[in-house]
Amino acid sequence: MVKRIIAIGIIYFCIAVGWIILSATTYIRTEEQDDKLKSAVGQLWGTAQTQRAPQIYWLDRITRIETNADESVSRTVDEKHFLNLKTSRIEVDLSLEHRRKGLLWYSTYQVQFAASYTLINPTDENRHLYFDLKLPAPRAVYDDFTL
Repeated sequence: MVKRIIAIGIIYFCIAVGWIILSATTYIRTEEQDDKLKSAVGQLWGTAQTQRAPQIYWLDRITRIETNADESVSRTVDEKHFLNLKTSRIEVDLSLEHRRKGLLWYSTYQVQFAASYTLINPTDENRHLYFDLKLPAPRAVYDDFTL
C-alpha cells in the first residue's frame, strides 16, 4: 500500500512539474509575442494618446535695437503674450473595442472629444488671438474635426 502511495506521489509530482514547465513556456512566448505585436497594434489602430490644453496668445511686434561695439542694429521681433483659460468644458466619450492580433487581444478605444474654452482679455484693446492646439498624434486620422 505504501508503494502505491509513493508511486502516486511521484506521478503527481512529475505531472505538476510538467504543468509548471508548460505554463512557464506559454507565459514566456506570450510576453515575447506581446513585445513584438504592440508596435504592430500601434501602427494599425493607434498608440496611447494624451490631449493637452490649448495655448492661446497674441503677438506684439516689437522693434529692438541691439548695439555692438561698432554699430547698432534694429530687429523686429514678435513677442508672444499668453492668456490663461478661465474655464474649460470638456466632454469625452470612450468606447472600448477589443481587437485581436495574433493570439493576443488588445484593448483599443474610439474616442469622441469635444471641448469649449473661455478666456478673458486682460487688456482694453481688441486682439487678434492665436489658438495653438497640439493634437495627440501627428500622423493620426481625426474624423469630424472642427474648430
